[in-house]
Amino acid sequence: PSSGQYESDSDDVDESVEVARPNEEDDPMVEYEDEFGRIRTVRRSEVPRDFASAVNEPDEDEDIIIRNPVNHFPIYEPSAERVAEITAKFAEENNPLNNHYDASRENRAKGAAFYQFSGDEETRRKQMEELKAAREETGQMRQEL
Repeated sequence: PSSGQYESDSDDVDESVEVARPNEEDDPMVEYEDEFGRIRTVRRSEVPRDFASAVNEPDEDEDIIIRNPVNHFPIYEPSAERVAEITAKFAEENNPLNNHYDASRENRAKGAAFYQFSGDEETRRKQMEELKAAREETGQMRQEL
């Protein structure tokens, strides 16, 4: 083969042409119920992990495997005392609705039209009435122009 032509390697086989067939014994067909209640028939290796425990095929390691029948993650459920404590903490008696916004507790720039109302109910009501009167007066002045 010194003539510059290459020899055909006839013993090389293109393996990608052949589709691998699963062994019937190692991967049997099984039925499982999916999340929509439909019965599916697939190979055991194709069953989604979430439903793998639903397949009723006995496993030789079943005595040493621990499965969670509910879900994959533990769920925190507080005790009755903790639930009562949380309920009492956030009850309306402890968090009255008459608490108003206090701008002095925020560190941010307020706009030019910002007005801090008083925390005292009577003073607050008086301030709101004065502001409403000034607003109506401004509206009347604009109407006259």
